[in-house]
Amino acid sequence: MRHLCLADRRVAAGLFCLAAALPAPGEAEDVQRGAITGRVTDVSGKHGFDNASIRLDSLDREITTRSGGYFYIDDLPAGHYHLTVSYLGGMTREADVDVDARHTSSTTIRIGAAAPIDEQPVAAAAPAGGATATAAAGPAAAAPATGTAEAEAPTTHLSDLLVIGQTANRAAALNARRSADTLVNMLSDDAVGDFPDINAAEAVARAPGVNVERDQGEGRFAVIRGIAPQYNSTRINGVHIPGTEAGSRAVNLDVIPSDLIGSVDIHKAVTPDMDADAVGGDIDVNTLSAFDVGHRQLKLKLGANYSARRDKGAPDLSATYSDLFSIGGDRDNLGVVLAVVEDDRDFASDGIETGDGWFETETPRGDTVRALESGEQRDYLISRDRTSAALNVDFHPTDASQYYWRSLYSRMAEHENKRVNIYNFDEGETVALSGDAGRFRDANIEREVEYSNKRLNIFTTTLGGDNDLGPWHLDYNAAYTRTGEDSGDPEIDGTFVADGLDIGYDRHGDAEQPRFFGNAAADDASRYVLDDLAEEAVDNTTEEIALAFNARRNLRLFGHAGHWKAGWKTRLRHATNDVEATAYEAFDDVSLAGLDDTHVHWPKRGDFGPQVDTGDFREFYHDNKDAFSVDEVESDVDSRAEDYDIHEDIHAGYFLGQTTFGQLDVLAGVRVEYTDFSADGTRVTEDETDGGQPALSTLSRDKDYVNVFPGLHLKYHVTDRLEILAAATRTIARPSLEEAAPTQSLEITREADDSLERNAEIGNPDLEPLTSNNFDLRATYYPGRVSVLSAGVFYKDIDNFFVTADTAGSAPFADYDEVRQTVNGDSAHVVGVELEYTQSLAFLPSPFDGLLFDANYTYTDSAAHLPGRDKTIPLPGQSDHSANVSLGYEKSGFDVRVAAKYRSAFFDEAGDYDDPRFDRYQDDHVQIDLSSRYALTNHLSVYFNAVNLNDEPLYAYFDSPGYNAQHESYGRSYQFGFKARF
Repeated sequence: MRHLCLADRRVAAGLFCLAAALPAPGEAEDVQRGAITGRVTDVSGKHGFDNASIRLDSLDREITTRSGGYFYIDDLPAGHYHLTVSYLGGMTREADVDVDARHTSSTTIRIGAAAPIDEQPVAAAAPAGGATATAAAGPAAAAPATGTAEAEAPTTHLSDLLVIGQTANRAAALNARRSADTLVNMLSDDAVGDFPDINAAEAVARAPGVNVERDQGEGRFAVIRGIAPQYNSTRINGVHIPGTEAGSRAVNLDVIPSDLIGSVDIHKAVTPDMDADAVGGDIDVNTLSAFDVGHRQLKLKLGANYSARRDKGAPDLSATYSDLFSIGGDRDNLGVVLAVVEDDRDFASDGIETGDGWFETETPRGDTVRALESGEQRDYLISRDRTSAALNVDFHPTDASQYYWRSLYSRMAEHENKRVNIYNFDEGETVALSGDAGRFRDANIEREVEYSNKRLNIFTTTLGGDNDLGPWHLDYNAAYTRTGEDSGDPEIDGTFVADGLDIGYDRHGDAEQPRFFGNAAADDASRYVLDDLAEEAVDNTTEEIALAFNARRNLRLFGHAGHWKAGWKTRLRHATNDVEATAYEAFDDVSLAGLDDTHVHWPKRGDFGPQVDTGDFREFYHDNKDAFSVDEVESDVDSRAEDYDIHEDIHAGYFLGQTTFGQLDVLAGVRVEYTDFSADGTRVTEDETDGGQPALSTLSRDKDYVNVFPGLHLKYHVTDRLEILAAATRTIARPSLEEAAPTQSLEITREADDSLERNAEIGNPDLEPLTSNNFDLRATYYPGRVSVLSAGVFYKDIDNFFVTADTAGSAPFADYDEVRQTVNGDSAHVVGVELEYTQSLAFLPSPFDGLLFDANYTYTDSAAHLPGRDKTIPLPGQSDHSANVSLGYEKSGFDVRVAAKYRSAFFDEAGDYDDPRFDRYQDDHVQIDLSSRYALTNHLSVYFNAVNLNDEPLYAYFDSPGYNAQHESYGRSYQFGFKARF
């Protein structure tokens, strides 16, 4: 707390001095000033247009509408103003407004701002077309009315349209992007719905420069511009979200179902008023506001997910209700949205893995080949059940004041029933061996059965508001976030071993899927004896409290409109990891024969052999565990070795200025972050020279550091349709909790020659944070209609890159043989190109005028240094090439889209830092998806989606594609059902 108080006082004092030195509201000019307030809506007045542009040419000022289409233009001298209102994909409208600061006056203007384009919808999802802007002009402060003059501009009436679908979604996203100050890609809620993406990770992977790390074929973590997930930031409704898995800063985006998403903002270059821990970028997932939706609306989805491989379906249900209410006046000023989602999937995967790699091995003939020491066959049955809810309340008592409460809870329960055959070739005698096959005598097979039921949770709630007070704008919020992973039921893992078997492998004809086999004895269930049995429950939790305050004041710099902005933010994080493990021994010759009730056969890979159903094994375990002996020592070690308790407090202050010089927008500023880190972990020492009994003790570590993050953002409007953006920023990535926790596992064993072997795996609390200097340049052209053409380049210069290395020989482990530890590397760099093209083909003759084409391509190259290697390696997770292509059709009630996602091969990890032959890569991946919807009525539609139509597997290899590391296939899956909107 001492650091907290000190840091807060420093930040507060700096901001106070800064604010005192700048002009106060009444000091800039001795002139009373007024304001124009209002809203841009459709003809009905129910549905607001976010991010519509409103420009005052005489003052060289431009603002964009906020949530619900509201706007507030303040600090205006009395006079006559010409307003230009535009919305990409629609018509531009103009109007005149008089501001009389001597008494209150108001003017109502209706502007048809989003006209139909060849009968295609262009607005945000709402059942009407056209737009109206209503503006009231008067003093910035809400003074009592001394008189009212009201006039009405001519009204342009447009035909009503059903403004939903792909074209409307692109228009909403492009308007949001065009109004942004810096480089950002945006997805609207229905744009997410255009694809059969089941979770947030799959959705963001459609954006340029974004890839995903997959788990069991489903997107889980986001990789932005080749930067691994733990080095990027994730927010929900603007609130920073800690990592969801033990020890990691990466956020499991698969916990958030796509049906809960209102929009997604992917920031490629952060501004000083944003958290700096975003080396690759920042993903902000937003839920809906009622002012985005309009008056009373109910959306329902009643559907199912079906897995062809599992031949099983599961429910896919969601409901969203929104409404606007009038509190204490004649305007709708209270908005409420409640959304609930229940999305379940039952699917399967089967795969082949090859252990730690292919080793140089001598054959019986005396030559040397690369051969396997072990291999695994895997058969998994998986269920993922997402239960989620979001509640958003917005209160707009005036156009100049807004308050909100946003809450989201999402839980994904992941049930996995795993059956694994492990062929230990190195335990036997080599009978025959070549570069493609091997046979071994007197080896063994392990049959492992595992049941796990872990739950990943995200909960966040935020209270906040913003106020326009003349030339001042204030916003503030307080947020609480809790993420974590816990075991719904303890994980149960048992291994049965059969010795004295003749086994082998053969990869002739299919190097990606080598075939493992055994003699007749390998199918004898009675030979498999229970050798290992354990139960484990994990509970890791990260809680964060965040407080933020920002103040902005309008001013004129060298005669140009602009503002300065300053703010403070504190994030208080507490992370714990608690493992409760029980290891058993002495099983009295329990064999698989008494439990065997199934014989799995793989059509492509032959016989999987005798197995036990995981449900039956759980029942056996609970019925008999009291009769087994507990290994108290191993249980104690497994329970405490990975436990930690970590506090990390981050206090930040920033200052920025923004102004416009003709066609050039300039934003420049600096952010300072102070980090206070303290942690408790465990040292486990197993020393055979001291009786062999493990010794456990607590380790503690404290540290603090300060980082400075300057930022410069330029936006040049070459023409009304062409703009160029440039940015120079600095960002940070703090080490993961697992890497920085003060944990040590030390093992000292006596070899046959009486020498001592000393090995260790240790955390590194002394790690310096990774920092990156980032440079971006992007040109964007809006050719008209709902279209965009964009090209950009980026470069990242990274210092203190994290690598795992052998640090044996350095104090205090000078006499150790191997010490595995994460350390700071030298440097790394990333360079890339992003191209994007979206085109509405409404200009084509019917029926082709319903086509919409989307494509983006990203080239990325990186290089990093590993200790002990002369050549550089690419950053883990960085693909040289990635692309998205989709073709949609929207007309006469049909809404169809075919999409393909491509990602080239990428470096995954280094298995041995001294030997590149054990580097693991993932092969290129192409996935084709189909989404379709047909409107039965104005309120009811039927949908059908197909995921992974081409049945693309995951393939990973060591060093070169001929050496399998992992091959998994998942099959196709389908989604179908009904959607209703009332």
